[in-house]
Formats: sequence, structure tokens, C-alpha cells
Amino acid sequence: MITSRHILQEFNENKWKEISTHPFYKEQIHAIRSEADRLLHEPIPAVSFSDYHLYFETGNRLQYEFAYFERRKRLNIYAFMYLLERSETYLRPLNDIIWAILDEFTWSLPAHASETLSLKEQHPMLDLFASETGYTLSELYFLLHDSLPSLLTRRMKQEIQERVIDAFLSLEDGTARWEQMTNNWAAVCAGSVGNAFLYMATDAEWEQAKPRLLLCMEHFLSGFSDDGACLEGYTYWQYGFGYFLQFAETLRQYTNNKEDLLASVKVQNIAKFQQNCILDDTLSLPISDANNEYFQQDLYITHYLYRHFDGIEIPDQSMSYRFGDDHCHRWGGFIRYFLWTDPSLPQCTLNKKSCYFKDAAWYIRNTKEYAFMTKAGNNDEPHNHNDIGHFSLSHKNHFLLYDLGAGEYTASYFQEETRYDHITNSSFGHSVPIINGIGQKAGKEYYGTILKESEKELSLSLEHAYPISELTSLVRTFQFGEQTIQMTDSYQFESDAQQVTECLVTKIEPVIQKDCVKINTLSIRFDPQILCVSVTPKHYVGHQGSSETVYLIHFDVKKPSQSFHVTLCFSLEQ
Repeated sequence: MITSRHILQEFNENKWKEISTHPFYKEQIHAIRSEADRLLHEPIPAVSFSDYHLYFETGNRLQYEFAYFERRKRLNIYAFMYLLERSETYLRPLNDIIWAILDEFTWSLPAHASETLSLKEQHPMLDLFASETGYTLSELYFLLHDSLPSLLTRRMKQEIQERVIDAFLSLEDGTARWEQMTNNWAAVCAGSVGNAFLYMATDAEWEQAKPRLLLCMEHFLSGFSDDGACLEGYTYWQYGFGYFLQFAETLRQYTNNKEDLLASVKVQNIAKFQQNCILDDTLSLPISDANNEYFQQDLYITHYLYRHFDGIEIPDQSMSYRFGDDHCHRWGGFIRYFLWTDPSLPQCTLNKKSCYFKDAAWYIRNTKEYAFMTKAGNNDEPHNHNDIGHFSLSHKNHFLLYDLGAGEYTASYFQEETRYDHITNSSFGHSVPIINGIGQKAGKEYYGTILKESEKELSLSLEHAYPISELTSLVRTFQFGEQTIQMTDSYQFESDAQQVTECLVTKIEPVIQKDCVKINTLSIRFDPQILCVSVTPKHYVGHQGSSETVYLIHFDVKKPSQSFHVTLCFSLEQ
């Protein structure tokens, strides 16, 4: 257990004084104080059985999760305000929200449980959010146990012991659902559980858990390509790698610098992934479920990495998450914005750069006029979309051709048999060919490769992404100019194709002309002798449950044959 000899150096009186007085933090503190004072007059949201059970009835997650995360918001802001001001005004509601969270039947989400689990299994189940809650409460216990009522701290210690420490140790080695994972789950769960152990467990309990937790972190790192690319995308890089860093730092201080999880070339490459994820000046790398249209950084991660690695670039602070942007209200990142950021560090405008992630098979091209991204890879990647060969195009910090990102997370969204019924995930919602009415199929055996990569030209092999035996070759080639991109798809079939449709995806209503499609400043020229164009608006539910519209542009090949080419020319106006 962490003692005064191992106290985290960030949590000290001088740092809190700096936070309270430095102009760097002023805007954020004002927003937090305003929200805290507003909520003083509102009751704590109930987490009802009806809302919990709604997921098992309809697949809806948002209704229960809204109340669940609103509670975590209250926990964050009351804890922060009390740490900042030591005022009774915030201590009493802090006591109440801690008590309410301790009373929750389970800290996990229904989406990560099963209605068939026994009550004993559901109560201490360690999913992402149960782990995060245990970590939050253990860190707050460490920080505030002398200020909180004895009855409350005894309950905190008991519940953390039962729901996190005993729950993890009671599982056989390797049987926690996330212990063998290579995505964000491994880092978030192992990092959260690991920090809870370091704060609250006995030395013997920690030594028992330690090998399993460190192995989880090895699994997590193995999910990155050697060049540092996160196959889940940028926002999931922030999520998983952020928890990896939080645990790594606690462990480093706990062991007096004897154990350093950052000491590898691969971690250094992973650390630099962020600065290769900005398209144009303000857009985020669009990939799988991680698409967040505008680039936002967790500033605490950037500043931490800057202090530990050479070559880390710091995007402007205006591109940082603000209070309230994290709808899950995670304590670890929230408090480290204040504890790990350094107002003295320089801010800069990142140099727009092109980047080729060879291992991930991603290609990013940033120019003065546009930003472009495409991918190969396979259709069994984390948070997978069937999108081999899909591309996005932006101009003047606005996406013209788009990746829809994540849809609403529901039960069907993550069920294998229904995931690709969602347009956000299927080939029909991406800028890829549809052949004989068939899109790409999910699975590692469905893949694409990058055949050639240079400053002026990129070519990808796509035929293996489709479950169409008569398709013997499909090569997508991009030729790049200063303000133009020419895309040519070259098809080879064993016999004449029945139907081939080139699809483009945009959220801007296009205008069809005789031989051209206009999307704001983008002109897409085609040969009307070869192609017939149509536009179909499609409504879908976005990640936060809102109704959104996408426009699907279909270029139908009039007379597909055994061998043919389709060319689209993209040009941008000034």
C-alpha cells in the first residue's frame, strides 16, 4: 500500500496553491465551480432497476448510463472543489455522492453484464467502469480519508476490498474478461485495478496480483503495431494509453523508480502516435469507432509525454478537452489535467505532415490544400468497420468525404450477427466499392494490402476484402496533385461482373451535374458514358443517440465487364 514515503508527488500543497492561483487553470476552475454550485440544489440522480433492466429489454444503454455518469460527474467536481478550497460547502455533498455510489448494486454497466449472471457475479464484476470506479474511490480515500467521516471511509475501504481487490484475486489467473485482451480494455481495467491495489491492498495482495496486471499491460502494448499506430483509432489511444500512463506513473513512484513501464522503443513510438493524428489543422484522424471530427487532446497526456520522451509535440491548448467534454466523467484524466499539465511548457502549431504507418497499413497525406487518409489492414481489427480501401478527404478544416465513426452503442451494435447491420460499420456506409450488391465481410481473412506508396501515388489491393470468388483483382490507385486527387479502381473478374457501384460518403448534401458532383469546394468529375450517378440520403443514429443524416453517392457502372477501370477525379477550389 502507498504510504507517506511513496506519496504521489503531484498531490502536494504547492501544486494545489498553483492550481488555485495560476491563470492557466482559471477558465476550467470557473466552469467546475459553477457546475458544482448549480448541482448543490439538485438531487442525486437515481440509478433505477427499470433503467438498468432496459438494456436487457431493448438494448438501450444511454438511459441508465446518463444517471450513472451524472453521479461520477458529481463525485469529480465535489472532490476537486474540496481539495481546492477545503470548504464544508463541498464536503457534505461529496460525502453524499460517495455514499450513493457505494450503495450501487454494481459498479459495472448492464451492457457489460448478463441477465443470467448470479447476483454474486454481477455485484463485483470488473468491467471498464467498475474498475474505474474502484480506482477513483481508492485515490480519493488516499487523498481525503482524514477529512471524511470514519463510517464513510470504513465503507469505502470495505467496498473497494470486496468489489475490486477480492473480486480480482478470487478469479483464476487469466480469467478476468480483459486479461487476454489487446485493446483499451486491458489498460483501463488493469491500470485501474492496479492503482486500486497500490492504494488499498496489503503488500501480500499486491504481490499476488502484480504479475497478472503487468502481463495485461504487455497484452495491451502488443495490440499496437510496431510503428506505434493504435488500430482502435486516436480517441481509443487516449483512453487506453492514458490509463496505461496513470498506472505506470503510480508504479514508478511506488517502486522508487525501479519499475518503469515506459522504457521501451515501442512505448516511445506509441507516445508519438498523437502528433500524427491531426488532419488539416484541427481535424482528427477518422478511423473505426474512434472518429471524433475535431481533434481534441488530453493535455495531461501530452505534457506527461513531453517530460518523458524526446520529439513530443504539444498541440495548442485550444485543442484540449475541457471540463464536460468527457461524458463518462473519468476521475483519473480529470484530476491529472490539473496535476500533470505544466503552464510553462510551450504551445505550438503542429507541422502538418504526411505519414505512412506501414505495419497498420494506414496512409495519411497532409498538404497546404487538403488532408487525405486511407487504410488497408483487415476486417477483424478492434472496433472494426468493414472499410478496407475507405478514404476521407478534408479541405480548410472541414471534411468533404467522411467516415461516420461510431453509431450509438447498443446491444446489437456489439453483437457479431447484427454489428454490420449498422450503416456506420458496414461497407455500405463507407467509400468503398459494392460488387454484385455485396459489401466487404468481417473477419481477419478479409483484408487489403498497400502495394505501392510514394509522395505522388498510392495503390491498394482490395480483392481479398470481398467474399466474391470470381473477383480476381481489385486495385485502387490514388494519384496526388497539389489540388487534385485521381482515383482509379481496376477490376478483374473470371467472367463479366453483374453490378459494380463506386460509393462515396459525405455529410454535406451534394449537387449532381452532367459530368460532375459538387460538394462545397470539391468537384468530383466522372465519365457519364461509363457511370450513372445517384444520391441517397440516409438517416442513422449517432454515437450520442442523436439522429444524423449522411448522403451516399453511388456511381453505378453501366456495363461492367470482365476487366475494366473506373476513374473519379477530385479537384478543390481555392
